[in-house]
Amino acid sequence: MVQKKNLASSSKSNTDEPMKAIRIHIIIALLLFFSCISEELVPHSPSPVPGERTLSLHIAVRSSEAPVAFAYTPARENQILELDVLVFKVEGREEHYYKHIPIRSLPDIAGGAFQTVKINLAPIDARLILLANAGSMFTGETVQLLERYAQNGNIQKKTILEHFIFDSSSQWTASSGSGEGSAIPMYGESALIPAQSDAPSEINMLRALARIDIGTNNSSAGIVIDSVYIFNTKDKGFVAPAFDNAGNITSMAHIPLTARSNSTSLALHFTPNAESASPAMEREIYIAEDDRSGALPTSIVIKAKTGSSDRPAFYSLDLRDKGGSPIPFLRNSRYGIIITGISGSGYSTPEAALNSAGSPSVSTELETDELGISEIVFNDKYKLGVSQTQIIFNADGSFADASSGDNICRIKVYTTCPAWSVSADEAACMWLSIPGLANSRGEVEYPATTRYLPIAVSPNTESRRRAALITLKAINLRLNITILQDGNEIKKQ
Repeated sequence: MVQKKNLASSSKSNTDEPMKAIRIHIIIALLLFFSCISEELVPHSPSPVPGERTLSLHIAVRSSEAPVAFAYTPARENQILELDVLVFKVEGREEHYYKHIPIRSLPDIAGGAFQTVKINLAPIDARLILLANAGSMFTGETVQLLERYAQNGNIQKKTILEHFIFDSSSQWTASSGSGEGSAIPMYGESALIPAQSDAPSEINMLRALARIDIGTNNSSAGIVIDSVYIFNTKDKGFVAPAFDNAGNITSMAHIPLTARSNSTSLALHFTPNAESASPAMEREIYIAEDDRSGALPTSIVIKAKTGSSDRPAFYSLDLRDKGGSPIPFLRNSRYGIIITGISGSGYSTPEAALNSAGSPSVSTELETDELGISEIVFNDKYKLGVSQTQIIFNADGSFADASSGDNICRIKVYTTCPAWSVSADEAACMWLSIPGLANSRGEVEYPATTRYLPIAVSPNTESRRRAALITLKAINLRLNITILQDGNEIKKQ
């Protein structure tokens, strides 16, 4: 922006010939530079070299109304400052790294709306992976490594993504209201893009951090939160999420093997945002994900004052599910902790409260946004989401990630509606098996408490891959899921 402003202001001095010569040289240099990077990701239409096609990428970051982590301010958490596109060449069931296309300047991508950028790409079957706000991880050494991987020609997604680890050894520099703060690393993945296709690809971005809000409600009158301490957070995190054996995103925490728990002396300390009265801590606490299964799990201590005490004390929050297991903190999810009551005198230091986790003295209500949901739609009142929107079965009817051994794919479904339904056309019902759907066009309804949709297929005796589209509905919300099954000529590698 500064460079553009200086060029514009200098153009007003028409009599300054030396400056005009400098401008001409700058323009020529820029033209030569951009002619050498025809595959650079740019917000405007690039000029492809012969044989290439131009692809439009519609990139969306869910707005503050969506059931994911919200923002430092209504826009900060949704901000994308830079993008790196990793292209993978798809050959049958295999996907191998092909090339890296960086962008270091693009218009702000605000939450809730699509931002379109364009890239040029050779006519190959491709899948694109987008890493946002991770440009500092593409060091010279990493770029050279990617070039060697591209020459190798058989490096898969997991190997590539393990190189992109961000530092979370200190407090994430969010600062509500001030506009300052680090942009959150994000991950996005396209559907398969056929070699001859130039149709737009819509990509939703997932944030690599979990957000924690802590506050009070009307039933907790007299409780004032002074500050919050977060102990034992992970000091590193992957930009990419965890994947199952079939390459689908899972709801598990993805933690680098080199990650350690920040020691108690490095507890993150937060004070209430003066601009927000309820909850007291909102859009301020962001941490790397943690499954909380280790010896030193991420733990929360609050410093609070109750109506019956003269001074604040420290209390530990014991966050567990109904089965007694610690609740994990997962990426792209918001955890709203509402303090409803405090009993006991508390402790004089946060460390003392941390070590007393076995003696809960704080009553809480936990609001968690549904985990493991990769695609979600919503209106002013309701939400509908699924864990995956594309499933691939083998020709014999087996499913690559059938952990139970029954060759059934179980899609996770989440909705705040009273019920949801699934439907498929008559042709699809001839080879798809969904409980309640007969071999004819129909629709079956489930209560909102039904959280999984089991899908199975019969063997495909034809040589070609076949496809079906099923539709999930809840009130006026709709989501489509594509079911693919390989033909018997496709051999699994």
